[in-house]
Amino acid sequence: MKPSDVAHVAYAAVVGDPGAMDPDPVATGAGCARCGEQTPVMTPVGQVVSRRFTGYEGWGDPKSSRLCSVCVWLYRHRPLRHEAYVVTRDPAALLVASPATLRAILARRSRRTRR
Repeated sequence: MKPSDVAHVAYAAVVGDPGAMDPDPVATGAGCARCGEQTPVMTPVGQVVSRRFTGYEGWGDPKSSRLCSVCVWLYRHRPLRHEAYVVTRDPAALLVASPATLRAILARRSRRTRR
């Protein structure tokens, strides 16, 4: 798992550790267009996001034509679009964030940046 990537941490919390999925040793080519990783199943970008998608500039390798299983989950897992979430790394957790929780988190961050 890429510990610094929030998508990989969220995936680990909901689905399981993506590090347990070893890439196909005979697979060749570029890794995932968004995160650079490889998983046993790689999906063409066009099957996951539309041509009108505008977030490519935030991807690690936008010239790659494939997405790993974690990134496919990220874009296809509909509940991620309906709620705000807090993702924690240790332990890996994906928690629905209430407005009060989000205000508290943002207030803490704001205090830290003012110092």
